[in-house]
Amino acid sequence: MHMVLFEASWLLSSLTTGFLLLGPFLAMGLYDLSRRIEQSQKPTLIPSLFSWRSNLMNVAIFAGVLIVILLIWARASLVIFALFFHGGLPTFLEIVQVVFAFTQPNFAIAYFAVGGFFAVFVYAVSVIAIPLMSDRNTDAVTAAIASLIAVKRNFIPMLLWAITIVTLVAIGFTTHFIGLIITMPIVGHASWHVYRDLVEPI
Repeated sequence: MHMVLFEASWLLSSLTTGFLLLGPFLAMGLYDLSRRIEQSQKPTLIPSLFSWRSNLMNVAIFAGVLIVILLIWARASLVIFALFFHGGLPTFLEIVQVVFAFTQPNFAIAYFAVGGFFAVFVYAVSVIAIPLMSDRNTDAVTAAIASLIAVKRNFIPMLLWAITIVTLVAIGFTTHFIGLIITMPIVGHASWHVYRDLVEPI
């Protein structure tokens, strides 16, 4: 972590924002625990860690797509840094200054615009996709389309939910990732109920 923070700070920002892109997959075990609680079953840790096996192929496809998007975003992030910092890649403190003091507005606008595009796309196709695949063994394409439709039909509530997720994850990051111990289960459990509210049970 020390090396990434001080010698490859651009990578830290990419991985931090990339965490949001992979978040739906990382929370899969939490969805399984929520499902078990909903069905009055005993929530157990070990089965939840392997919940992806019930729909392995489609979960693997979806996770692979998310990983590819993360790699593309990491490369795009590096390109943006290279375009705006001609004297070499910035240090972590320089990045913080640029973002919060807005000393390079063009960089901030470009960085957040590109990152925002990736985040919005991933959120739209995955917000209920992985819970749907876990709950009903749905294929990856159908789950992604269902997620897009759900976001389109419930745009304002889903926008507010996205802001809530970002806020809770940001709290986790600003506490040196320790806060994620609390905020990640909250987001995972609440995401399951978001899925349940949007998709009729069978």
